[in-house]
Amino acid sequence: MALWLVRAGKRGEQEEFALNNRVAVIGWDDLPDLSQVQTREELYNLLEETYPEIQRKALLSWLSQIWPFVREMQQGDLVALPSKRRPVVYFGRVKGPYVYNPNNPEGAKHTRPVEWFKEIPRDRIDRDILYSLGAFMTVCRIQRNNAEERVVRLLEGKSPEKIKNEGRKERGRRLSSGLGGVRPGFDPATHCAQV
Repeated sequence: MALWLVRAGKRGEQEEFALNNRVAVIGWDDLPDLSQVQTREELYNLLEETYPEIQRKALLSWLSQIWPFVREMQQGDLVALPSKRRPVVYFGRVKGPYVYNPNNPEGAKHTRPVEWFKEIPRDRIDRDILYSLGAFMTVCRIQRNNAEERVVRLLEGKSPEKIKNEGRKERGRRLSSGLGGVRPGFDPATHCAQV
C-alpha cells in the first residue's frame, strides 16, 4: 500500500468537487483521455504535442506526476489531499482505475475514484510528513521517514512515534555505513520519490 499526495488545484479550486464526488483529480485539461496510453514515452510524446511551448524539463516533471496517477496508483492505496481552505489533510483510499470525464469542471477531468474517510488537523501530523505533503508537485508518492506506515498508524488513532524513531535509527545506520541517507530516486527538493 502506497501513500500518494494528490492536490485539487493550485489554490484548492477543485477540493470541494473532489470530496463531494469521491474522486482525486488532476488538471492538464488539454490532454485527452489517457486510459489507452501504455508507455511513459507515449505519454511524453502526447505532452510534447499538446504543450509545444513548454520546455522539456517541465514536461518531464509533468510526466513524473501524470504517469503514476494514471498507471501506478493501485486500488487500496492511500491518498492525502492537503486542504487549501481549512487547516486539515483529507485522507482517502483509491477505489478503482483512472477515469477521464470530459463533462467534469475545469481541472477535474482526469480522475481516480477515492473513498474519502478521514480528515486530520495539520497540527496532529508530524512536521516532516507535513513538509512532504507541502511538496510543490500535484501528484507524488510520500515515503520519506516511513511516512506510509506512520500515516496508517495516525489514521488508526495510534501514535506514529515508534515507527518514526525506527526510521531515525535506520537513517543513522545508513549514514554511518556511508550510504548518505539519500535513497536512489528520491528528490530532496520536493520531498517526493521520483517514480
